[in-house]
Amino acid sequence: MSKDYTIIMVDDEAGIKEIFSFFVEKFQENSSVNINFKFFQDPRACLDFFTESHEKIATEKVFVISDINMPDTNGIDFMKEVISKYPFINPIFCTAYSSSSFQKVCYEMGAFDFYSKPIDYEVLLRKIIEMDGITSSVA
Repeated sequence: MSKDYTIIMVDDEAGIKEIFSFFVEKFQENSSVNINFKFFQDPRACLDFFTESHEKIATEKVFVISDINMPDTNGIDFMKEVISKYPFINPIFCTAYSSSSFQKVCYEMGAFDFYSKPIDYEVLLRKIIEMDGITSSVA
């Protein structure tokens, strides 16, 4: 039986989309996991997606991976808004400017996890899926 997940990434670096998409595809090839992957460079576009799709995706395991430092907003403020409106999501933070104060704030908000860039996407995917006891061998 296939497990359905929605993984949403919000990051101002467009090139990350292709990298993470590669790991998602490899992961799905070697597991019984179906990942609906969405990427947004603009946090507002992501909020629009939630407004339009939240009823549909509320039945799935939903993970939102957000960069912290972005041009028009920061990931912490963005994620506070997402969590307040859509408490079913599992927030994950990533940043190139890691600090213990960032981590503390993120975990206090209920972060599923926190990563410093560069991110090992294979490890990130494994951690997300392991919470349901599903294993995969990502090539």
